[in-house]
Amino acid sequence: IVTGLARWSALVLILAGPVWGLIAVAALSRVPMAVIMAALPNARGKGLAQSVGRPDRDAVAAAVVLGFVVAALLSGVTTALMMVAVMALVTMALGMTAQARIGGQTGDVLGASQQLAEVAGLTVLAALM
Repeated sequence: IVTGLARWSALVLILAGPVWGLIAVAALSRVPMAVIMAALPNARGKGLAQSVGRPDRDAVAAAVVLGFVVAALLSGVTTALMMVAVMALVTMALGMTAQARIGGQTGDVLGASQQLAEVAGLTVLAALM
């Protein structure tokens, strides 16, 4: 409910302007999943996250660069950098919590990383409008 309300509040402001920023947020919000998959071990020996495997550093770097380039082209470099900074903080907090509580990442943690990053990006975008 909380993320839904935060998303709704940000979207009300964002939709008053150009919607290119929404695509930028969508592109950037997928990056934390790759980062967490590479950085944290699987918390369980089974499940979707386990079956997919862990990306190597080159794949994670490509995800980060591609996400940033798309966001920078659609929303501007300054806005993209601010979204990256806030999303990175949210992702680090989630990753540290997942490591401490369950010993790593699961598919649910990966999904949460995307959702929280999206809310963070929308909030930054709304704040800059």
